Formats: sequence, structure tokens, C-alpha cells
Amino acid sequence: MRTCGKQHCTRPAEATIALRYGERLVVLGNLLADHNPNLLELCMRHADRLSPPVGWDVRDDRTLRWATTAF
Repeated sequence: MRTCGKQHCTRPAEATIALRYGERLVVLGNLLADHNPNLLELCMRHADRLSPPVGWDVRDDRTLRWATTAF
């Protein structure tokens, strides 16, 4: 099991984050099957709270996931 890349977080990694510097773009995607040391892996909580650098955009390419809240 791979864990979140945020310091002191022990939750499982569930999203892969790529930074495209030339485009000033942060791309969120589903967790890749194989670890890539050039990409950041975050738990869902930290991925959902991600805020880009000033002047950058975020593109969320993650597939839809089921809501975890009860109705």
C-alpha cells in the first residue's frame, strides 16, 4: 500500500498529481498502478483540498467516485 505524500499523513494514496510547469497547470488523476517518483501521490482528503499556486489552474481528471455520505 502506498501512502499519501503529505508529511505526517498515513492515509492511503488515492490520487496522482502532475505539475505542468509550462502550462501552469496542476492535473489530478486516479492513482497510477505503478509509482512514479516524478509525480505526487495524495490521499483523497488532501487531493480534494489541493490549492494551486497563484496563477495556475487545476484540471481534475479523476473518474467519478461514489459518495460516502449516508442519505
